[in-house]
Amino acid sequence: MALTRASAALRQFIDDELLQAPMLFDMVVEGTVTATQNAFPRMGSYERSHAVELLDALRHQRHRMGQRFVQALNEAVDPSSARPGFGKLATGLLSLDQATPAMLSLVDESSIALDVELSRAIQAIRGIAEAELRELDTYTAAIAGDMEMAGEHNPFGPETMARALWEASQALTLSRGHQVAFMRHAGDPLAHVLKRNYAAGAARLEALGIEPARYGTMIRPSGSRRGSIGSNGFSNAAPDFHQMLESMPVPLDAPGGSVGHDTPYRTAASGTSPASAASAYTSAAVPARRPPSVVHGGPGASLRQSELADLSSKTASRVDRQAIELVSRIFGALAEEPRMPADIKMLLSRLHGPAMRMTLRDGSVLDQDRHALWSFINRLAYHAEMMPDGGDPERTRLLRLASQLIDQIATAAQQHSHLYDKTLAALDAFLHQKLARRCSAASSQIGALQKLEDKLMRDEAASQFSTLSGIESHPLDLERLDTVPAELIEQMASARKPIDNSRIWLDELAPGTWVRLFLQGRWFQVQLLWPGERRRVWLFGDGASDATFAIQRSALLTLHAEGLAKTLIVRSMVAAAARRVARELGATA
Repeated sequence: MALTRASAALRQFIDDELLQAPMLFDMVVEGTVTATQNAFPRMGSYERSHAVELLDALRHQRHRMGQRFVQALNEAVDPSSARPGFGKLATGLLSLDQATPAMLSLVDESSIALDVELSRAIQAIRGIAEAELRELDTYTAAIAGDMEMAGEHNPFGPETMARALWEASQALTLSRGHQVAFMRHAGDPLAHVLKRNYAAGAARLEALGIEPARYGTMIRPSGSRRGSIGSNGFSNAAPDFHQMLESMPVPLDAPGGSVGHDTPYRTAASGTSPASAASAYTSAAVPARRPPSVVHGGPGASLRQSELADLSSKTASRVDRQAIELVSRIFGALAEEPRMPADIKMLLSRLHGPAMRMTLRDGSVLDQDRHALWSFINRLAYHAEMMPDGGDPERTRLLRLASQLIDQIATAAQQHSHLYDKTLAALDAFLHQKLARRCSAASSQIGALQKLEDKLMRDEAASQFSTLSGIESHPLDLERLDTVPAELIEQMASARKPIDNSRIWLDELAPGTWVRLFLQGRWFQVQLLWPGERRRVWLFGDGASDATFAIQRSALLTLHAEGLAKTLIVRSMVAAAARRVARELGATA
């Protein structure tokens, strides 16, 4: 967040926090020393010696570390103050040897030791300081004018503070193993210090007369956004559409073959929100207000008043009117879905009319969300979210294709299921071609990685590719691994989750699968481009850019075991919209 854009109150808050940052870091160091000393009884002789070296370094180098900590915070709130090259996480990426056609960075397990400890520090802050952080967020959101807390406005959130702590660890003139150990012991002390600091910050803003925003659940940048039931509580299943159909309200006094101009059906179908449409049913004696017609671009883009009248005249039965109302409400809820990109919302709004006509013709549309109509909506929204924003060529191609397919549906003389099946097949073919283009662009990298795999198989014990914890079956060359003591390696290995599930997960990954990875201190949405012929090195492409990540098998296993790698599923936007409609029906029942 740039200071030039901050309000006067937020500027004062940032200045106050930066002024206190040196004292805050001193408190973290004191807590780290205490935590390290308390862990002595659980340490072996070598690890205890390693910890003594760390404590001695903290006593002599804490001033330089504190300066690095403050500089990292300054850069986070004002990027223009950063020194060239400062603030980039030192990931320790390995370079391939001269036999490769291009120098390529390989993420091995020693590289992601940082990410593991950084993620633990972030989670410690969120767990220990949860209530105080939530309260401070309401005040910083209010300063930014976001009273509904639709975004993140706290300049000193868990990610910023944890990354600053890592920057401070880089000032230690010791091995990477000492730096990782510092992060491990400093995570909880930092969380406890921030618990008090967040509470004090909220109190200062309250004293300034800042009115807090309304607290609401917010998805943070490094949180899990998708998952199956049981992993994060998210359900991807739609409610039973046929059961919802039975409880769908319709005007009981409408003529058998038509619906009047001011009926609730017309209100919902014309584009008002589901909540507004539901309120029209509260009293049969109160006429519903007719909103203006909403017309989107393109042929057959929306249901105009004449189309509504024509459709209503053909809707003779109560069940048909209920089906139309249900589909209309689902599209209304889709239009209000905050996670769906705006450009996709505009395209999908043009399916509203065809979908209602299709529902009258084919009842299978209401077989939950398995119909090709709903699958097309879900898949289009999902892959649009994986792509870069703005004028990226791939996104432009996707939007152009989707617009052409929707135009074909909207202008079709009659609605048939096979029309939507062909549309879904065309989208899948496009996505397959997109993956092929990405793999072709990375062909030189794939060739280099294949040479690396061959070399690894010929020289299994090559020291330059030794990993931090030995998560695979080959033994570690501890004499050559001079950055981490053996006791620390054993401690990390014993604390790690069972790896069997991670091996199964990795072996089941197929090219084209989207994965969420925590790398270099932040989350990436990446697509598997090449799994390695020998399954030793994997190449992923970043969804938001042209960047690629070559990751060693052992590193992927560690990330998954630590909860820092997970397969993304096609989240059903239709299911989410239907659940919202079901809740509204329950509220108005």
